[in-house]
Amino acid sequence: MLRKLSGALLAAGLVVLAAPAAAGPWPRGEREGFASATWRGTPGGRGDYAALYLEYGATERLTFGLDAGRAIDGGGKSVIFLQWAQRRRVAGLHLSWQVGLGTVNGRAVVRPGVSLGRSFGEGHRTGWIAADALAEIGGDGTTDAKLDLTLGVTRAAGRKALLQLQTGREWGDPPFARIEAAAVMPLRGRSALTLGVFHDLDPDGTGGIALGLWQRF
Repeated sequence: MLRKLSGALLAAGLVVLAAPAAAGPWPRGEREGFASATWRGTPGGRGDYAALYLEYGATERLTFGLDAGRAIDGGGKSVIFLQWAQRRRVAGLHLSWQVGLGTVNGRAVVRPGVSLGRSFGEGHRTGWIAADALAEIGGDGTTDAKLDLTLGVTRAAGRKALLQLQTGREWGDPPFARIEAAAVMPLRGRSALTLGVFHDLDPDGTGGIALGLWQRF
């Protein structure tokens, strides 16, 4: 398992400068892992950044992970987290709770979160919808919040299409919103390549591209 884990981390690290993460309440599964490395580029390069996301299933319902990259306030972040999947559904929806600890833009934060989701379809055409809410609570009393809404569809041969609305609010600033569409194309083994475009829903309307690699282990 250590060999598999180190291989996945290496694959993610190699593309972090040239290359989204799985959203939703579903647990990773015992001894199952996931890594993604993503690069987002904008015209002029001012908004470029890279991100790394890791998950590993400790039990059937408990997942731990690492979320590193850009935070809600635009600064750098590095957060380790635990996610607990509730056994019973709520109104037919899967539910999980998360708590994370780390640093955001050089300040210590606690990051609680909750995720809701539902899967649909059968056979070669399946999909899911999910809502992921997070709060980054700083020791200085400030709180940044984020809510992502995701629709995903899986087609033949494991190809996936994703549509996501990303919203949030940094402490003291107006809320923001961004829409992103991506295609996920399986590679050899348990790897996949992601290609996407995003656009900020604000007066400036900044957009860009996202390239990434997913690795399951």
